[in-house]
Amino acid sequence: MNSCVEMKEIYKTFQVNRTVALKGASLYVEKGTIHALLGENGAGKTTLMRILCGLEKMDNGKIFLNGMEVHIKNHHDALRHGIAMVHQNLSLIESFTGLENIVLQKMPSKFFVFLDLKQAKKTINRIMEQSGIFVDLDKKISDLSVAERQKVEILRVLYLSADILIFDEPTSYLTELESEQFFKVMENLKKSGKTIIFITHSVQDALMVSDQITVLRNGVTVYSSKEKPSPRELSQIMAGETQIVRKETICEGKKVLLRAENITFKIEKKVFGPISFQIKENEILGIAGFNSSGAVELIETIAGTRKVSDGRLTFLGKEITHDSIGERRKAGIGYIPHIQKALSMDLPVVYNLIVSNYREFSHLGWLDYRKIEEWTDRLVREYEIKISSVWQPARTLSGGNLQRVVVAREIKLNPKLLIVCDPTRGLDLKSANSVHRIFLKLCEQNSSILIYSSDLDEMLKICDRILVISKGRLVEEFENNPSLTKSRLIEAMLSYENRTELV
Repeated sequence: MNSCVEMKEIYKTFQVNRTVALKGASLYVEKGTIHALLGENGAGKTTLMRILCGLEKMDNGKIFLNGMEVHIKNHHDALRHGIAMVHQNLSLIESFTGLENIVLQKMPSKFFVFLDLKQAKKTINRIMEQSGIFVDLDKKISDLSVAERQKVEILRVLYLSADILIFDEPTSYLTELESEQFFKVMENLKKSGKTIIFITHSVQDALMVSDQITVLRNGVTVYSSKEKPSPRELSQIMAGETQIVRKETICEGKKVLLRAENITFKIEKKVFGPISFQIKENEILGIAGFNSSGAVELIETIAGTRKVSDGRLTFLGKEITHDSIGERRKAGIGYIPHIQKALSMDLPVVYNLIVSNYREFSHLGWLDYRKIEEWTDRLVREYEIKISSVWQPARTLSGGNLQRVVVAREIKLNPKLLIVCDPTRGLDLKSANSVHRIFLKLCEQNSSILIYSSDLDEMLKICDRILVISKGRLVEEFENNPSLTKSRLIEAMLSYENRTELV
């Protein structure tokens, strides 16, 4: 046996809310391999790895490294054993450069007194050459993309001489292309002798890059093998649930809800557009495009968080081109942005749930907290939000529960048109299916949905039509039917991206 990490019968209960996170979970990882730790949100994956990294204390169990039992009391102990974790929410100081962030935990010195960044940069350049991970060390974090920030985090743990690298949901905030590049990085790290454990809820990612897969469900290890089952079998092992089937919608003769005519908008100083399209009642319309395509910005323009430069927007026959997001809400347009923009993480769940309609709970300037609690408790039950109290901070919730909070808040406003941006990003299959069912139910009530998703499988699953945006232009429109494939969408996205414009 080539044992690197072995965790036996690990138990963990969080005393604050008596949540049982782990119920005797076990993990066996071989040296120099890529090991996928798979499971739903709340299955215990991150807790198990935080215990290995010394960030949480287990109640019971044993940990072995290279066959020897160890007692990891804190993250310094873990680092001494060569274990480091790159967290899902990257912990970098935005005003510092990449170099400064990397050396923060291990300051390089000259003559034991002076800070020697020059020598540190040489060391990190050597690490970049060996690992194949390259980033501009002199750029501030605020000027780097999400993928580049992730590289800084990886370089930091390599600089700290970690041999066992743990990645927590590493592709959650990456595009499909960036994810492929990240998987190549993992392969390079494996070739250099590193052992990698990556936490994921993505069946496709686990099957694509791992040497072995371990599945946790409700705090228990339910599967661990080098043998790879089919995606459907692995989904059922993980969630015990099959995927929902897309609704069939007949839009012919239906009323047009939203009409966009020659819409243009600016990204920095560049003008994107013109773009024209319409959405009818009961319809789910998807917007597909790469990060730099303008697809997300088009969604923001329709929602009202970005100004229309030119063109005309009408909703239910009324012009809303220059209406504010508040005015659009009153007209019946709901909006779910990326989760980081949708919630105030330090505020309690209750305030995040009422932020869009708090006036309904006020009388003569005073909030009726009894009415607020009754309403929010009802939402928590209806949308199965797992929390101990509506007054706990939003940041203490799992990704799936955070998404349910946002969806519950917007759906309860009964929007005629719901605009959503990556609604299931970071969610497991079961949680994503739950969100999709809510969307389909909304459309059955003569409402419509405009969705941007970086997950093309998601759009093929629930959309009636898909518009492909590239370089700020509408390049192709597809009716969604069984013959439409993800490769066809990607081909359309790339065809215009790769086109050289004549000057």
